[in-house]
Formats: sequence, structure tokens, C-alpha cells
Amino acid sequence: MLPEPVLVLVDLQNDYAKPGYALDEQSNVTHAQPALEAAGDFLDRYRASGRTPLLVRTHHDDLTNSSEWSEMYDSRPYADLCHPNTEGAEFV
Repeated sequence: MLPEPVLVLVDLQNDYAKPGYALDEQSNVTHAQPALEAAGDFLDRYRASGRTPLLVRTHHDDLTNSSEWSEMYDSRPYADLCHPNTEGAEFV
């Protein structure tokens, strides 16, 4: 068990949350902006306290996608969501 709580941020990636990227093409992601700003502020304070957060992101490609994911998303316009080594897969 860890002696202190750990901050874990999951999937705060451009394709999921930033205007102009993959999911914004399907639905307006501007509603996520206040949460992103709050998470960024909290992350800054967390790091300033000397602690290291855990940042988790997804990558989607032929090697990482399950057959279920592929069946659901390959035919949709955001099939290129969070491909490795793309700007969309980077953290916001």
C-alpha cells in the first residue's frame, strides 16, 4: 500500500477532449474544457507538492485493439482515435 494517495489521470488526450480533434468531430467537446482546466490546475499543485502523478493514456492500433473495439469503432469516422505517435494521442 502506498503511504499517500496518488493522483491518476486517465485519457486526458487531445483526441478525447480537445477541440478540433477526433471526438470533437463527432460531438462538441467544449463541455469538457472546465474539467480539463480544473485537472490541469490540480495537477500543477500536485506536482508543486513534490509528488509525481500517474498519467495513463490509450493507444489504438492493430496491435492494441481488441476485436470488440474494432467491430464497434472501425466503421465510424473516429476510427483513427489515439493512434500512437500522433498529436491526437498526446496528453492535453
